[in-house]
Amino acid sequence: MDRPWGRTLRAVALLVFTATAFLPLHACLASPRADGAGAARPASSAATSGRRTVPARVVADAAGRDDGRGVRGVVWASRDVYPYLLAPVWAALLVVAELGGRRVRRGAGVVAAALGAGVAAFEFAYIRADYSGLLPRALLAQEQYVAWGVVVVVLFARRCGRGVFEVEAAVSAQALLAMLHAFTFPAADLRRYVAEGHRLGPALEALATNYRPAFVVAVVALAAVALPGYLPPAGTPEPSVPPPEGTGAGLPVR
Repeated sequence: MDRPWGRTLRAVALLVFTATAFLPLHACLASPRADGAGAARPASSAATSGRRTVPARVVADAAGRDDGRGVRGVVWASRDVYPYLLAPVWAALLVVAELGGRRVRRGAGVVAAALGAGVAAFEFAYIRADYSGLLPRALLAQEQYVAWGVVVVVLFARRCGRGVFEVEAAVSAQALLAMLHAFTFPAADLRRYVAEGHRLGPALEALATNYRPAFVVAVVALAAVALPGYLPPAGTPEPSVPPPEGTGAGLPVR
């Protein structure tokens, strides 16, 4: 269980993260200058069309399509912003664990761990479908398995004193993975810009233009949601400090 300040931090950060679902995280506004000089420039191509990515709109558009796959189709069509679909589940699990008794808390922990397993399976399909890799194409399959291995470690590794079936630890792990998921998008854009021959400076300026302030807020909020689960849990005793020498404290009684 988290310390009181950790619970407050997580609750506020989760609200902030949820609020960014209704703001543009990314807008196709600029591309690096072809000559590598000066600032990023606007362009009229499809890549710089001004199209905005608003997570709530992405999910709504996916739900409005009739692809015959129901909820599964909506989740898959919203996969770029899928952490926003997890946020209300995180909130519900945390509330149940906080207010319920020991048995209820244990059940919530099992659900949280099962959710992590579902996220791992979803990420496997996601990586196989969309991960383009950094290494040569011939090594793509191996690189995808390595990337998925990192996902599994992030989801189920726990610091000492935290259990796999602890709700707070599971939510922290999933929030950390969501933060790493967010970083893959600017990383992919930067890799594409560099492959196209753009210099690093103009490429970074284009990223700073296209990734909106709400993207930064969402990433920081996810970090704050994750943080309490990687700190010592409530009830952990403070490390004892040995008494200074010469005070007589701790000497054996004759």
